[in-house]
Amino acid sequence: MRLWIVVTVLFFVAPAWGEVWKPVTVGKVDGLSNIVVSKDGKTAYAVAQGKYFAVTIDGRLNGPVEAPIWPSPLTDMIPYGNVAVGQNHIEKAWLVQPTLRYGHGALGDKIEAGGFKVQLRDGRELVYELADQYVFEDLSPRLADVDVDGLDEIILVRASLSEGAAVSIYRVGERRLEHFAVSLSIGLAYRWLNPVGVADFDADGEMDVAVVEMPHLGRSLVIYSRTASRLIERGRLSGFSNHHMGSTIIDLSVAFDVNNDGVVDMILPDEERRFLQAMTFKGGKFKRIAEGPVGAVITTSVVAGDLNSNGAIDIVYGRANGTIEAVFR
Repeated sequence: MRLWIVVTVLFFVAPAWGEVWKPVTVGKVDGLSNIVVSKDGKTAYAVAQGKYFAVTIDGRLNGPVEAPIWPSPLTDMIPYGNVAVGQNHIEKAWLVQPTLRYGHGALGDKIEAGGFKVQLRDGRELVYELADQYVFEDLSPRLADVDVDGLDEIILVRASLSEGAAVSIYRVGERRLEHFAVSLSIGLAYRWLNPVGVADFDADGEMDVAVVEMPHLGRSLVIYSRTASRLIERGRLSGFSNHHMGSTIIDLSVAFDVNNDGVVDMILPDEERRFLQAMTFKGGKFKRIAEGPVGAVITTSVVAGDLNSNGAIDIVYGRANGTIEAVFR
């Protein structure tokens, strides 16, 4: 394995519409497969050929280093699946019941999930099983308090065998898992969407769900909010992609408050995945507030954390040529 270390200086240019990010080129690694971040959000790692390299606060790669500790894969989890770890009453959640009844192949293979399982902090395990006309076209549940009652819901991508993907939300009932809310399906089989995040993106006091609808085709950023049991579209803007067809990496986007205005923003690649953009939906209107430079295609997860312990959230991502870039803020 060859490892190049290149360090440049970070600075910001601030035109009238927002920042232009000038990231540090942290290094370049042969066989770069992903970027991951530690549980505490303080260390980012480049993963290459099974080895881990830590991104240092002075903008370099250190390693190989000892691999960070992740939740152990579970025996009934689908291939390439990940365990979601909760902070409230749900301890963890994961996708189960592998099935070939859909066979889209967007996420590394043609195996999808027929259900999901949660383990509660009181020790109970609950399972939700889909009807045969649906699958979960996803790799990991997302846990977030959608209705702001102090308890997490489970957010997943559910695909209809005839009408394609939708955002579907579930909650823990008294004795079982219950369906809570769902968006309209895209309308055609083998049409997929990839979530960006769950937050109050428009600052109206209610939680929203942001997704990229058809990241390989239509490439639109869409915002949903919940009305009773329906997720209603509130905004749509074309020009974004957060996934490469066939990849098992689905985290090419992240959400946090970029400009410190108290509203969570969305950070994701453009439609060709050659540069990052930070978008706000404050007041129900899309606006680009920052963007990074054009380069090789972004192929890894886009991770965020306070890597230099200065109270600001930093961003790290990798490109197809093995280059790792960091925006230290």
